[in-house]
Amino acid sequence: MAGDRRAHRHVGTSGVAPIGATPPYDAVIFDLDGVVTDASAVAGDRGVRVFTGTVALVRRLRAGGVPTGLVTAAPDIDALLAAADLEGLFDVIVDGARRGGVGGGPDAALFLEAARRLGVAPGRVAVVDDTPEGVGAARRGGFALAVGVDRLGRREVLEAAGADLVVQDVEQLDLGALRADPWSLVYEGFDPAHEGHREALTTLGNGYMGTRGAAPERAADGVHYPGTYLAGVYNRLTSTVHGRQVEDEQIVNAPNWLLLDVQVEGGEWWSGGGLITTRSRRELDLRHGVLSRRVDLADAAGRRLEITQRRLVSMARPHVAALETVVVARGWSGRVAVRSGVDAGVTNANVAEYALLQKRHLRGIAVRLQAADLFAVEADTSQSGIRIAVAARTSVAGAGPPGWDADARRHRYAHRFDLSLRDGAPVVIDKVVAVCTSRDVAISSPVLGAVDELDRAPRGFDRLLSEHEAMWRRLWDRFSIGLDADREVQLVLNLHVFHLLQTISPHTAALDAGVPARGLHGEGYRGHVFWDELFVLPAVATHLPEVARALLAYRWRRLDAA
Repeated sequence: MAGDRRAHRHVGTSGVAPIGATPPYDAVIFDLDGVVTDASAVAGDRGVRVFTGTVALVRRLRAGGVPTGLVTAAPDIDALLAAADLEGLFDVIVDGARRGGVGGGPDAALFLEAARRLGVAPGRVAVVDDTPEGVGAARRGGFALAVGVDRLGRREVLEAAGADLVVQDVEQLDLGALRADPWSLVYEGFDPAHEGHREALTTLGNGYMGTRGAAPERAADGVHYPGTYLAGVYNRLTSTVHGRQVEDEQIVNAPNWLLLDVQVEGGEWWSGGGLITTRSRRELDLRHGVLSRRVDLADAAGRRLEITQRRLVSMARPHVAALETVVVARGWSGRVAVRSGVDAGVTNANVAEYALLQKRHLRGIAVRLQAADLFAVEADTSQSGIRIAVAARTSVAGAGPPGWDADARRHRYAHRFDLSLRDGAPVVIDKVVAVCTSRDVAISSPVLGAVDELDRAPRGFDRLLSEHEAMWRRLWDRFSIGLDADREVQLVLNLHVFHLLQTISPHTAALDAGVPARGLHGEGYRGHVFWDELFVLPAVATHLPEVARALLAYRWRRLDAA
C-alpha cells in the first residue's frame, strides 16, 4: 500500500538535499482542468498550455514518493497530455475512456475510482480542483482535504462548496500545513518549495532577537536557511555589480546558535546524509511561544531514532534562547554521537535578488573556551563595528564532560558527546545560549555579558519555559483578539499578532531599534528605514505605551538623516 511505502521517501537518496514533497496524505488527485489551461484543445489544433505551479507540485510529489492521480471527463486525455508534454506524469488516470462505467463530469465517483486504483482510502487523499463542482464532489466523497484553486475570483463560491482551503495558484499550496487549532501552526512532512516559508512563519523572537524555524542539523543549502537576527544590528557593504559600485545595508545574520547534529555508530552525520527522515512534524505553539519538532530517523542498517525537540527564545530573558533535544533508540541499543554548537560562518544569502551583492558581514571570528561545558564565539560586523557574542552551554544528564569538535575553516565550533543508548530509554540534551552585543548597556564586554546571562539563567529547559510562558500569558491578556470566524481566520490573526509581539516586545523599550519591515526572520529588507511603526503604533501605544515612546524616539533621532 502507498502508506507503507511513504516511510522511505521523505528525502532523496543522499539524505542531504531532499527534492520531493511528503505531505500528511498518502495520495493527491488533480482534475485535468487544473493542470492545463485548455482541456478542450487537442494535439495538432492550437496546442495545450499547462499551469506550471500545478505541474511543479506533481513533480515534487512524485519525487517524494507520493502517488498522484488525474481525473477528467475528456475522452482524448492521451492526446492532451502528449500535447502538453506531460505523458507519464500521473500514476493513475481516470477519464471517459478508462473509467469503466464511472460517470463523467465533476462527480465524486471519479475521485473515488482514482483513489481505489491508487490503493489509498479517501480519508488519506487530498483533492485539488478549480471548480466548485469538483470541490463539492471531493467533499461528498469523504476525502481528507479539498483544495479549491481560485483563478476566477470565486473564493466564496469555492468555500461554500466545501473547500478546506482556497489558493490563487497551486504553487501557493503547502499540503503539509494543518489548521485544526487556531493557536497552533502545524506542518507535517517535507516540501522543499515551501521550506523557506515555513522557516519564516515558525520564527521565534522576543523583540531583542529572532531565530528562524530552521532545522538545527541543517546549514544554508538552498532549501534550509538558519538565521538569527538582532534588533538594530545592521551592516553596510560595497559590492561591484556589472562594473558599478553598489552600497547596501542589511540587518545582519548573526552566528547560528541552533547547530545540533547526530551520528549513529560512527556513521555519517545526520547533516551529511547518514540518517534518513521517515516522518516529521513541526508545531508552533502561538499561545506559549514554543516551536516543537518530532522526527523519526533511520540509518542504512535500519537502526531507528526518534528525536523530539523544543525550542524557545525567552520572552522573560531577552538575551537567552534554548533548545531541548530528546533522543530515543527504537529497536536497538548502541552508540550515538551528538555535537552541539555555534556556526559563525553564516552569511546574508536568503534573498535571490541580492545574489550579486557581498554577503559576508562578520569578521574577526574568535572562540573562547570558558568552562568544560561552556564556550563563547565572538565576531564583529565589518563596517558598523558591532561586536556580537554567543555563549553556549550544553548538558546531557549522566554524560561525562564533552569533547571538542571545531571546524575553524568554516567557523563552526561545537561540544561533542558520545552516548550509549538503550532501546526505548530517552536521553535529554539541554542547550542554552545567550547573545549580547556591543550595543547593549551595562556590560563590560559582549562575551562577558553573554556568559553572565547564562550564569543567571535557570538550568533546565522546563524552568526557562515556565517564566517564558508567564510572560506570554501577560502579553496575550493584553493583545489577544477573538473573532466570530472559522479556525483558519482566527489562526491567521493570532499568527500576525504573535509575530508583531516577537518583533516589538516590552524589551524594545530599552533598545535603540525601529520596526523592521520583515520582522526578525530575514534580511531581505536591506536596511532601509521607512515609517513602518505607523502600522503598529495604534496597537502598541494602547497596550505598551513605553514601547511606542521608544519607537517614536528612534524615529526622532533619525529625522535629519531621513
